[in-house]
Amino acid sequence: MDHSRGMLTDDPVRGLDRCPPGPFRRSRSADLGLTLGATDGLLRAGVLRQPMRGIVHRADLPDSLELRAAVAALALPPGAALCRTTAAWLLGIDCRPVGTHERVPDVECVVPTATGVVVRPGVRCHQADLARVDITEIAGLPVTTPARTAVDLARYAMPGDGLGALDAMARAGLVDPGELLIMVERWRGERFVARARQLISWCDPLAESFGESCLRLRLLDAGFPRPELQIRWPTGTAS
Repeated sequence: MDHSRGMLTDDPVRGLDRCPPGPFRRSRSADLGLTLGATDGLLRAGVLRQPMRGIVHRADLPDSLELRAAVAALALPPGAALCRTTAAWLLGIDCRPVGTHERVPDVECVVPTATGVVVRPGVRCHQADLARVDITEIAGLPVTTPARTAVDLARYAMPGDGLGALDAMARAGLVDPGELLIMVERWRGERFVARARQLISWCDPLAESFGESCLRLRLLDAGFPRPELQIRWPTGTAS
C-alpha cells in the first residue's frame, strides 16, 4: 500500500515544482531543468496547459485576463505591446464594454505598422504607429502607456465606453486631459481623431462611474450645456 502511494507520487508530476508560477515557452524547458519529454508528460497528465501553441502554464492557475495577457505577451514580436482594454485593465481600469463583464475578454495587442499581426486564439491584434515612447512595462509585460492607452480608447472604443475610460483614468491620476489633447494631434487627419479630440475635451475626473459618463455624453450630444458634476449642498441647507 505504501509502495503504491509512492508510485502514484512519482512522475509524471515530479517536475511540476520546476515550473515557474506564470506561463513560459515550451522551448525553455531545458532552462528549467526539464526535458521537452518531461514537459509533454506534464501536459498529458493535465497538470500543465497549453493555451497557445508553444506556450504552457500550470493547470491550477485560475483563468483571468492577467494570465491571458501574460500568455499573449510571450507570442508578441519585438516592439509590440498589450493595448486598449487590456492595457487599461492592467493599469487598474475596467473599461470592458457593457455585456462582457461575465466572461474573460479577448486580449488586445498592437504591433508596429510594418510588423505582421499576431494570429492567435483569444487575441485581437491591431497594427498602428507605435513608438518606443508609447510602451511601458507592468508586471514584466509590455503595455501601452496610460496616455497612449487613453488616446487609443478615445479613438476606437464606442463613444460612451471611450469617455468612461477617459474619466476613470483621469480620476485615477493616470492621465491629464490637457496633455492628451496635445498628444492626439500626432494622428491629426487619421480615422476617429476628431471624435477622440471631442471626447478628450469632455473628459472630467469628477465622474464617478461609466454610467454617469454615458449619461453626460448623451446630454452633450443632445446640445445641452456641459453638466456640473458632484454638486454639494452648502452645509446646513435643508435637502
